[in-house]
Amino acid sequence: MRVKRAIKYFVIWPLITLLILVVALRLSLLPLAEMGVNNWFEQQGIESSIEDMAVDISDAKFSISGLKARANGSQVLSLDHVAIEWSWPALMENEVDLVSVVIDGVTFDIDSDSDGKMVIAGIDIAKLSETDEADPEATNSSEDEPLGLTIRLQQFQLSNLKVCYRALPAHNYCNRFERLDWDGLLSLNLAGLAKPALPLQADGNLTLTEVRLHNNRLDRDLLGFKNFTIEDIRIDTLDFISIESILLEQLVLLERSADASTPQVTKLEKLQVIKLKLDALRSLDISEINLFEHEALLVTRADKQMEINDWLIDSAASEKVSDSDEEASQASEPFEFAIGKLSYQTSKSILYRDNGSDLSLSVDLNTIELVLQDLDSKNPDQDSKVSFSSKYGKNGLISLKGTVKPLMEKQSFNLVGKIEALDLRSLSVFTREAIGHTIKTGQLDADIKLVANNNLLDSKIDVTLQHFDIEAASAEDQEKIDAELGFPLNTSLSLIKDKNNRISLSNSITGDLDSPEFDLNTIIVRTITTALTETILSFYTGFGLISLDDGKLSLGASLKFKPVAFDIGKDDMTEAGTASLEKMAELMNERPNLHVTLCAFTNTGDRKKVLPRTARIALANLKLDKRQMARLEKLGEKREARVRDFLVERKIALDRLVDCDAMHEEGEGLAGVDISI
Repeated sequence: MRVKRAIKYFVIWPLITLLILVVALRLSLLPLAEMGVNNWFEQQGIESSIEDMAVDISDAKFSISGLKARANGSQVLSLDHVAIEWSWPALMENEVDLVSVVIDGVTFDIDSDSDGKMVIAGIDIAKLSETDEADPEATNSSEDEPLGLTIRLQQFQLSNLKVCYRALPAHNYCNRFERLDWDGLLSLNLAGLAKPALPLQADGNLTLTEVRLHNNRLDRDLLGFKNFTIEDIRIDTLDFISIESILLEQLVLLERSADASTPQVTKLEKLQVIKLKLDALRSLDISEINLFEHEALLVTRADKQMEINDWLIDSAASEKVSDSDEEASQASEPFEFAIGKLSYQTSKSILYRDNGSDLSLSVDLNTIELVLQDLDSKNPDQDSKVSFSSKYGKNGLISLKGTVKPLMEKQSFNLVGKIEALDLRSLSVFTREAIGHTIKTGQLDADIKLVANNNLLDSKIDVTLQHFDIEAASAEDQEKIDAELGFPLNTSLSLIKDKNNRISLSNSITGDLDSPEFDLNTIIVRTITTALTETILSFYTGFGLISLDDGKLSLGASLKFKPVAFDIGKDDMTEAGTASLEKMAELMNERPNLHVTLCAFTNTGDRKKVLPRTARIALANLKLDKRQMARLEKLGEKREARVRDFLVERKIALDRLVDCDAMHEEGEGLAGVDISI
């Protein structure tokens, strides 16, 4: 009822009064009409003046120029010019038929008084309503016996409008637009205002040009657009609204600060809506929504706050929702919608820059195409087809297609896709947060299968990493991830890199999307562990160089290559030792990132051969002097040199072979060289 009363007291009564005054001009003078207009404003406590007023009775035309209104010493309304053309025959049939209304240069405020009631152009709408309700005769005439007039409008033009809205503490905006045009038939039956459905009928086209909504608190534009066109509008008492097409051009949102390199946060070249129907204000059906040439720049500042936070309204200043409004909202029927096709195409970039971290993060999605079909809130469990493709940075490509259920409370989807040539350096912020490491170099290719059913993920990603190299942000981060893996991370990556410096990972990702334990750290650790296990079992055991504990692989304990055995007391390799070293050379040529440590050992048998006089001494009484130990170490060094030379002859670079001090251990231990990663 508030809306209807506002229409009645702010629009209808002044209009009817004005037309009656115009009719009265047949019998009186223009000054009388001017006096009537000023008198109406005076009744609202407003001082008004008019520069010029003209009427052409024969042609049914009327105009006012230079209308000014002041209240409490401030201007509350300014109107440069208004011209009205009507039809006399229609007026005789209880109809106000406005053939044309042209208004130019309008400025007024929408504010609130000390009680929080809305004031429009200095006119307290609530007081108008209260005055009418206090008068029994007026109440009966307006409610029990409504006016039997029908107001019809064929053409309407409004240009150079400025309206400032300050009715709520948290809102302070000014709206400007260059021109609004209505071309068609618009009618309102005043006799039906008391009915639940607003008796409004419309059939025509609407155009808005050069619109700006300015935030006075920030002194920046909230939004602006070049043109907004609605074609073939049909309205029947608001219970049924249909529109053939909507076109919005050159939309800009959220103006950035004056020193910013990009003037706005986001910009859209064109938005197109085709065939819209709205029933009873609660059921919306749209055939197509198409968005073209969108670009955006989202920035996190050095203070780790996003720029768009400037636009957020202080919750303490927001309008409080009354209990009755909340109960009405809960009791109302849910809003339903259906969209046949949603299409998004742009050659521009969607950029995100994080300046709140010591690492530079820049995410650039560009040349994006997205198509989503068959969205229906009445059937949230039906599949919606989706296809997506985008460039990432300069060379990366991302594509996905399949089905989703975006309106379900729990997520369900079935998608397949690819990632090609994605530069991983831009993701260092995420990997450092997840595993404490940054990406120095790396390119990613992947085959993706994403499947979820009611938030339960059952997906698989086959990943290839090209020239992937990472480093720990700190010693503590290195130790943490090494402990989780059970083996050094960098060494793990070396193990699974092939001779082309590629890492191939195939991993199934499962879990509940709502689970707090479902995080990126867990996925990365599990992926690397799985890849290591599968690679070692399938590749390294093929060389016979991995020892398994009871047939099981443990990264921390089982990565032991078979040592190279030597003849007792000599630096000659055994046949078995030579064979194992041949496999080692082959392996290292296949894994060029693999580095190994060579540690030579001598045992009791070597001692007895090299130092025969010690052979008869009991072990409990054995004490080797420095000269004797040096001879055993010399044997170990020769064995280590033999292994090193053997590998170098087979094109293994010296910088991949790390030496360690030769050791002597009594017993039947190794007589040869131990090789470890």
